[in-house]
Amino acid sequence: MNPQVIVREQATNDALEIAAYIAADSTDLAHRFLSAVQECYGKLTENPQIGPSVGRRHPKLRKLRKWPVQGFLKYIIFYEVIADGIEIVAVLHGARRIYRVLREER
Repeated sequence: MNPQVIVREQATNDALEIAAYIAADSTDLAHRFLSAVQECYGKLTENPQIGPSVGRRHPKLRKLRKWPVQGFLKYIIFYEVIADGIEIVAVLHGARRIYRVLREER
């Protein structure tokens, strides 16, 4: 059975908003960002335990893991390992107050 990737609507919106921001300077770079995000989803599906845990001190975030978008290391994919794959929770810039954003979204 192939592992599945569930992408929450908020995570899709996050990635599209970031791409729109990047596109203000370069549409080519924005397309590369979206491609890199998709490639990371595939990599995480193949090896879901690769990302470190996020929420050791935050009970609501204990199952959450993170992984940088390759080539765009300031952007981070947040995901959970589920029974048959992964669930993408958010794609955020690392300078944001990540714990606050994630606690509010969950």
